[in-house]
Amino acid sequence: MSNGNDVNSIADHLELKILKKKLDELSSREEQTKNKIESINSVLLSSNSKEMLMDYPDLVSEYNLNDLSGLFLKYRLKGINDHLQSNLLKIQKSKYLVQKSLQEAKICPDCNGQGSIVKVRIERDADEMPLADQTVITCSNCEGKGVKTYSTNESEDGNF
Repeated sequence: MSNGNDVNSIADHLELKILKKKLDELSSREEQTKNKIESINSVLLSSNSKEMLMDYPDLVSEYNLNDLSGLFLKYRLKGINDHLQSNLLKIQKSKYLVQKSLQEAKICPDCNGQGSIVKVRIERDADEMPLADQTVITCSNCEGKGVKTYSTNESEDGNF
């Protein structure tokens, strides 16, 4: 029989998998964008842009640069470069936010990453001041580690 903690644990585990997959995708997009920027910069810096562009058939087909030459080609490449630089910043920002979410997702919500929970019991007497009795116990959710643990067994490829 499954309890609520098992359901939350599985949901948290799936959330982590989704975040890790998104981070991988963003890293791949970041690398591809950097490569395109590098290629465009190489073409822009060459003395014969049209000839140099033929070394990058993917760029020619992706951005429809077949019929451009001279100054028109350089302006078009500069515009594409600026657009790619802007996209790169957006990708890097998204990647940072996912990395931050991954770090936060690993913190145990029961003990806030401390590994232990302080329970305070207040005893009240009619004649005396209230007395606080503190008990420190190891967090049962993270087993004192401060990071989330999952009760499901995970295979090598990350599937249940």
